[in-house]
Amino acid sequence: MKRYKYFILGFFTFISLNINAQKQDSIFTNASMNKAVVYYNAGADMYHTAKANLTAGIQDIVINNIATDLDLNTLQISCPENITILSSINRTIEQPVAEKNKPLLNKWQDSLKLLEKLLKTNQRAYELAEGNSKRISDLILNSVNGTNKSTISSDELIKLTNFYADKISTLKEKLNQLEDLKANILEKINEVKNKINELLVNDDYGYNGKQIGQLILHVLSKSPGTAIFDFHYYITNAGWTPTYDIRVKSIDNSMRLLYKAMLHQQSGMKWDNVKLTLSTSNPNLGNIMPVLTPTYLQLYNPILYQRSMSLASAPMAAQVESFAPQKKVPALENDDAPVVAEYLSLQENQLNANYEIDVPYIIPCDGNPISVNIREEKMNANYEHYSIPKLNNDVFFTALISEWDTLNLLPGEANIIMDNVYSSKTTLNPNTVDDTMKLSLGVDQRVSVTRTELKDFTEKKRNDNKLESHTYEIIAKNNKKQTIQLLIKDQYPISKTKDIEINLKDNGGATVDAETGILMWRISLNPGETKKMRFNYDVKYPKDKQLQEVK
Repeated sequence: MKRYKYFILGFFTFISLNINAQKQDSIFTNASMNKAVVYYNAGADMYHTAKANLTAGIQDIVINNIATDLDLNTLQISCPENITILSSINRTIEQPVAEKNKPLLNKWQDSLKLLEKLLKTNQRAYELAEGNSKRISDLILNSVNGTNKSTISSDELIKLTNFYADKISTLKEKLNQLEDLKANILEKINEVKNKINELLVNDDYGYNGKQIGQLILHVLSKSPGTAIFDFHYYITNAGWTPTYDIRVKSIDNSMRLLYKAMLHQQSGMKWDNVKLTLSTSNPNLGNIMPVLTPTYLQLYNPILYQRSMSLASAPMAAQVESFAPQKKVPALENDDAPVVAEYLSLQENQLNANYEIDVPYIIPCDGNPISVNIREEKMNANYEHYSIPKLNNDVFFTALISEWDTLNLLPGEANIIMDNVYSSKTTLNPNTVDDTMKLSLGVDQRVSVTRTELKDFTEKKRNDNKLESHTYEIIAKNNKKQTIQLLIKDQYPISKTKDIEINLKDNGGATVDAETGILMWRISLNPGETKKMRFNYDVKYPKDKQLQEVK
């Protein structure tokens, strides 16, 4: 047993010596983050610099203040030529507290323990007083309603009741005091917890949380000296999505587009005064090109067909896709777009565009989006009103934007702001082959369009076939003080069978698409002006059949 005791003692001494030796061979340093390339809703590249004083030989460099979820496969490190990196490890550890904060942190933690102990004592006293109050109330009820109450005189009963009532009053007052004390204790506990959180938030590592990331480099240095390590890596818990403000002035119908990014990150560390590059690329998209294989035809053979189907349904080896990862206030007010433009440069290549902002930002790691202005552009737009009265009587004010493909836009929501007043939202979708992009800027209540079927001009005749004649009237009125351009669309039905004959007799001056049956009127309406359009078509079909409208 004695020999076993000495063995245990020697074992722990050996472990202790090894731990101390490991600490002596490890060099600790903090990384500073200077740049982030944030991808379109698909992660970010984080760029760091770390400095370490090395000795000659093999040693470990422990670099704090990095992301907790980095992808080691994407880690790229640059270091002096006399240093060889043998291996690298990423891990997450509990957040250390800065030495200067430890005495104050211990003080607040001791205060928190005392307050929590006092809260428990207060709770026990409250429960005791509440129980005594209930027991006294029960005694009063028993004295008044008890079976032996005839032996107690009225005077004695009054005195006893008054005595118990005084006791209850005293206990209730004590209960109120204990409730007030409990509220004060809880308030103090919250204050102390906030103080502790402030110490952790304002720690030297600048990380708002309980864990930090570490990068451990196992290196061989040929000579002693100070070495600078530049490294970057890819993380998934970050990204940006575009959003837009479309500002229109009615006085001159000018339009400006404010291009903004809603940026978020949960890397496990705060980005403190970091320069941003917003990239339109997505590194998570697979880059394996599709292959078109021949398609063969053969005569149908049931046995061969069943065999080929069974082979087609057999499991196949999965293809592996390759990926190409390519309270402080920000140094710039987020809504100061003209100033941002002065510090922004656009770098374009064959596949994407990168917006480099030469101004440092502070991005917290809580995942909440931060609005970052990218640029503001004047847009070439023509305006017209648009209505389909067959569907509804709303008249939409629209903008026809030309040369939009030069703006490097991505799909996103856009806020419509008319004369500095928020109007509505719309969706900006640049994934179109059209030369002109049409945006709806909202419903204009001052322009009205109605559509009515004129019964007096509708006829139904029967011979061997039914013949129906339909006439519709569209009335458009401009109640604005400006002349407007109005596009109205309607339609007449198209036959899908030879048994139904449709004849457009009067198009009412509209442009006609005979394949789709679409009628279009482009008209100009002066202030207060009203215009009418009529169109008429006949439908001929067998008298023993009924018509059905299909899309």
